[in-house]
Amino acid sequence: MAEVKIDWVQEDELAAVMEMVKSAVAWMQAGGSKQWDETYPNVEVMSNDIAKQQLLGVYCDGVLAGFAAVDYTPHKEYYTVNWQCETDPILIVHRIVVDPNMHGMGLAQRLLGAVKDYAIAQGATAIHTDTHHGNASMAGVFKKCGYVQGAPIILGHKKELGNYYTYELVL
Repeated sequence: MAEVKIDWVQEDELAAVMEMVKSAVAWMQAGGSKQWDETYPNVEVMSNDIAKQQLLGVYCDGVLAGFAAVDYTPHKEYYTVNWQCETDPILIVHRIVVDPNMHGMGLAQRLLGAVKDYAIAQGATAIHTDTHHGNASMAGVFKKCGYVQGAPIILGHKKELGNYYTYELVL
């Protein structure tokens, strides 16, 4: 059985992060989701997540296998959603990915479990996130981890992609 560890992604892992993004884009697009592409998430976005210590990684036998960005900055469209919990602080999760070669090992659930533990330790009242309507895999992971699907939103910077579904985990 593989040893799984959760830790903050470090700057010297940026190349591995970008390779994983590239693999994830190909996997998503092959499945019909255009949520990510060649322009997003890019090196600048991922480097910023790492520099701010906002990129939580899941490691399998010492190798980065996935990550999620966590912060307290919601998309502006989140303010239109009638969330169950709107009391700050609310942790926001962005850019969740597990290496497509490591799918089926429960790593996304482990990662979201660590996000929940982090949120509780930080005193957050809830976790808010979203995923594209075509990303059934991520939607399934959210549901397995106890997140409740909320209202659809259209992200202003990605209007052409249509609905994104919001998800919430009240802590």
